[in-house]
Amino acid sequence: TAERPPMPEADSNSSDEKPTNKNDEILSETDEDKFARMVAEGIKGNMEEINSLEDKILRGKIKAAIVKAKRSS
Repeated sequence: TAERPPMPEADSNSSDEKPTNKNDEILSETDEDKFARMVAEGIKGNMEEINSLEDKILRGKIKAAIVKAKRSS
């Protein structure tokens, strides 16, 4: 059997860095942040980013929240 190489050390400084541009912010946001942002955009009518999501569960939840928000207003 082959031995596994040692695990690399986790760099504790990398998680403290702030995103430098909008693309980095989008990549570092949590599902909750993404959910809130996309629901707000969907209510405004911008569905492009929502429809391009790979995560089918998150996409469905976002679309359901948009429908619910539009019905209640």
